[in-house]
Amino acid sequence: MLKDITSQKKLDTEDIIKELSDKEAKERAKTRLDCLKTFDGFQAFSFYYELLMSNESVYRRAKCKELIDKRNRLIFDRLKLEKASETADLEEAKKIDKKLRVINREITLLNKRRIFIGEATFEELLKDLQDEYQGVRVNEIKAIEETPITKRDEVVYGILSNPNGTQKLQSFMVKIEEAKKKRKNIRAKLILPKGSYPYLDQKLQNKCDLEHRNADVDLEDIYAFSADIKDAEDLYFNTLMMLKYFDQDSIARLLAMDVTDYKDIRRVMIQYREFIDENLFDIYVNVYKRYSNTAGKLFANKKECDELEARLRKLGKLILKSIKDALVEIYKEIESYFGYKKSVVPLTLEGIFQLNGALRTRTEEAYEYTTEIKNALREAEKSIRTKAQEIDDKISEIYGNMSAMSGVDIKGEIAPVKFGEYTSIYRKVCNHKILQEIDEEVNAELSKHNVTKIGGEPYKKKPKKS
Repeated sequence: MLKDITSQKKLDTEDIIKELSDKEAKERAKTRLDCLKTFDGFQAFSFYYELLMSNESVYRRAKCKELIDKRNRLIFDRLKLEKASETADLEEAKKIDKKLRVINREITLLNKRRIFIGEATFEELLKDLQDEYQGVRVNEIKAIEETPITKRDEVVYGILSNPNGTQKLQSFMVKIEEAKKKRKNIRAKLILPKGSYPYLDQKLQNKCDLEHRNADVDLEDIYAFSADIKDAEDLYFNTLMMLKYFDQDSIARLLAMDVTDYKDIRRVMIQYREFIDENLFDIYVNVYKRYSNTAGKLFANKKECDELEARLRKLGKLILKSIKDALVEIYKEIESYFGYKKSVVPLTLEGIFQLNGALRTRTEEAYEYTTEIKNALREAEKSIRTKAQEIDDKISEIYGNMSAMSGVDIKGEIAPVKFGEYTSIYRKVCNHKILQEIDEEVNAELSKHNVTKIGGEPYKKKPKKS
């Protein structure tokens, strides 16, 4: 028998509260007692079920009396509305008429239901009681059913249900938050190898103590370092493309060239065209063509040839100077990136030639230096990821302990639980669990009479004869 669905649970909870000495457990029990008051509407269902089981005729009379009382209240309301309609205006009369139709419909339904209660078989009364139970659930606990219970809620409820649950849940949350902070602030000691690379040193000097060649870095710092290394490598490969201008044989020919070497200058102009002004290039080409045409004649005009040669020498001097100055500037730029290793300061093309290929050696050493820094960065990143994995393992262990205590399998992380949420989460889950307990009791009792077949079709009312 159902006896009283919620009254017995309240009595059991009150007995537990009397016996409890632990303050926290007592508060949890009081919360459950408060939650049980939400389900007081089930007591009427419980009362009528017990009445039907013990005395069917008394049940019929009690239900009919309840229906008659409801009908009489509606009739009284109908009389008041009819009286009010006598003095109402047109708009108000329409509203009253609408309410009257609703009341008349409810009165008709109550009359039909009273007839059904008087004529129904025992099985039909049982099924009708089950339908009433569904109505009670909808009216009393619709909000509870519609409130979703998350995995996080179940975990919190499970932990709080244990002795000293509040302290344990707080401890779990504090440990997780501390671990997450440590994980976020993980740093590693980066030791930079020694090298001479002014461009890269200038990039790195704001991020580390270059005097001691070390820095305390996190992953973001490492990514920033890596970006600087990428820029340095791009600069290195661009420099390799520029080193073609500093081939010793090419520079030697350029130094040995005279302004009277018109053909050689014409060839060199094409090789170093990007360093020569476009107008100067075009003028030299045009003058050189006129000179070739004039000098190539059988009876050349000596005066005109001399004038053209003088102009070519003047233009050639400007072109050679333009090429040499451009090469010196490029060399100075490369030196600013890769640094000096010799005492000779290459302010002229002759000085550059004297270094005998030292420029290429310096660029290669700089590239080796960037490679060493990349290796140091990889080691620092590896150290950070190892520490992060250790913290992740520790967090997973804490979640494992929470899972074991709550009885809920935790996959992944759950959002942090604040102290102010404890009561609301506990109350929400407790309401769901009480509702589940009541459903199980009702379904188990009704299934004894084949009203609700578990896993099968529910009992169907027989159609009434017309």
